[in-house]
Amino acid sequence: MLLQFAVENYLSFRDRAVLSMLADERVTHEPGHVLQGPGGRQILRAAALYGANGSGKSNLVKALAMVRRIVGQGTRGDERLPIVPFKLDPARRIAPAHFELELIAAGKHCSYGFEATTSQVQAEWLYEIDTSGEERLLFERVAGDEAPRITIGDALSMEPKRRAFLEFVAEGTRRNQLFLAEAGERNVTELGPIREALHDWTIVLPDAPYMPLLDKLEKDDDFRKLMGVVLKDAGTGIDDLRIVKRVLEGLAPQEIELLTSARAMESATVLGDGLNLTVNLDEQGRPVLSDLLGIHRLPDGEQVELSMRAESDGTRRLLNLAPILHLVGAGGADALLVVDELERSLHPLLTRMLLQLFFARAASGAAAQIIFTTHDTNLLDLRILSRDSVWLIEKDARGGSVMYPLSELDQAQIDEVERQGKGLERGYLQGRFGAIPFFGSLEALGFRKEQLR
Repeated sequence: MLLQFAVENYLSFRDRAVLSMLADERVTHEPGHVLQGPGGRQILRAAALYGANGSGKSNLVKALAMVRRIVGQGTRGDERLPIVPFKLDPARRIAPAHFELELIAAGKHCSYGFEATTSQVQAEWLYEIDTSGEERLLFERVAGDEAPRITIGDALSMEPKRRAFLEFVAEGTRRNQLFLAEAGERNVTELGPIREALHDWTIVLPDAPYMPLLDKLEKDDDFRKLMGVVLKDAGTGIDDLRIVKRVLEGLAPQEIELLTSARAMESATVLGDGLNLTVNLDEQGRPVLSDLLGIHRLPDGEQVELSMRAESDGTRRLLNLAPILHLVGAGGADALLVVDELERSLHPLLTRMLLQLFFARAASGAAAQIIFTTHDTNLLDLRILSRDSVWLIEKDARGGSVMYPLSELDQAQIDEVERQGKGLERGYLQGRFGAIPFFGSLEALGFRKEQLR
């Protein structure tokens, strides 16, 4: 369960920006829109990020994805860290980027963060926070002249042999490797829960396929039927789904390794192209291509099967948003779903339906959360998104991204907008809350008055 995420000096975020999933106590929430956090504090299930093109919405998603990647995959040898500092400020170009998470992992309240440049991790820390708010050190790292200096806290282990092993792992951690990532490679079980919490993040980019989709459709018949119902109700013309497999012949060993490697699967590059195609090895070690087919039923009863390559962008996008429904099931109780451009290729009513399905399924007790970027103002409805779950991102005078929740704005102004019957959507489009494009006059853009008539 994510409580807060902070980022500084990364991509367009010059200054510290904090996305908080802590519910604002001044805001009234629908029953299914919050869950219980530490100390009885309410935690938001959803956060929607609005802003003009280029405001930094996607960069926040990229920051979350980068953290997940380097914690889960680590670095290899002299590989550079994927850090891109804020480049519009000369001082920031050489300064480290800063990332910090506050989350619940295996029932424990933790604070984890690190600072890094492209060449080294300069700082890293992990604390456990008890019910009184007191922090207990698990480990802390500072940059050394030759190698990082990592302190193992008593809260991580007090057993002498185990501490000796942890210190051995710390000593072997490279300058360009997170200690949390090194701990995963060395099977440090004490740090497993927080790594698993980040592993349970699913990040869906606008053009990327959801790589586990075929496996979940094949192994979970109930999920396959649910997706069939969603596609049918959405008017795609698909009544059911089927997976077909065929052995790929004539591939060189290096080609097989590339297509079936864990890194290729993780980065969603297997045959790419935004299509739901995967390659796995069968029991005989042969590469097998799995393809997803949509079943269409004609009025005379005939069934026609079409590959997803023949279906529309909107149909494929619906399939790749399947985690919205799957991750709130029994198998993904603590999952976090991050979606860039939720409405991409979807009708506004479909986007609304997906969110409503998410909340409906989450109401069964799962602790699933969703963070998404969007331009779909149809979702600015207090029955769907509470004021503190709507976040606005815009650029400041120095070109840096700043973000703030709608609940921090003048409540009297928002109440007046609602009282006049204009609604949040109209108020946002009128620029009352900021975070919209500013064009100036149409004449300044080169249109003459007669062209506008």
